[in-house]
Amino acid sequence: MISSSLFAFFVLLGFSLCSGLYIIATVQDKESKLRHLLNFIGMKPLAYYLGNFLADIFLFTVPTLLLIALMYPLGVKYYIINWAWAQLMAIMISFGMCLICLTYLISFMFQNANKAFRTIGIVYLLGGTFIPNFLGSLFVGITQSITAYKIFRYLMLANPFWNLNQSMQNVMLDNLVLDLDPK
Repeated sequence: MISSSLFAFFVLLGFSLCSGLYIIATVQDKESKLRHLLNFIGMKPLAYYLGNFLADIFLFTVPTLLLIALMYPLGVKYYIINWAWAQLMAIMISFGMCLICLTYLISFMFQNANKAFRTIGIVYLLGGTFIPNFLGSLFVGITQSITAYKIFRYLMLANPFWNLNQSMQNVMLDNLVLDLDPK
């Protein structure tokens, strides 16, 4: 159980820190005025972003497949029993799509590609992982209310890192319950 929980934490940490890969190309193209040139020669913004999105999804999917294959030798038990790896794959690919779209949205705030690359990982690490967990714990501790925590969870639906964490924990706990069931 501990290895499965640590696995979820390190997946979140890795995705947070590697998210700069998805922002650097779009900001570099804006910085070098390549998007303006592509628009001038007739490439629509939809085609530009769709092409980048498909390339980024491929760049996201290959390491995700390797990560899931790595769970077997690492013995991350509660993610590899009862076809949980398939659920985890669907969760991670959905997360990848959300992460890349969010990164494209955030890329409009940056003018310098190097600064964007260095900043986005820290923003996702703090805003996606640490601050929501801290605020959720603090919110529940102060209010002592399950209803308040449910409201907080509904607000966090916009955060893909929160959803990935919750989904991975649910897959792990479901398989833990199935593993402990004497039937």
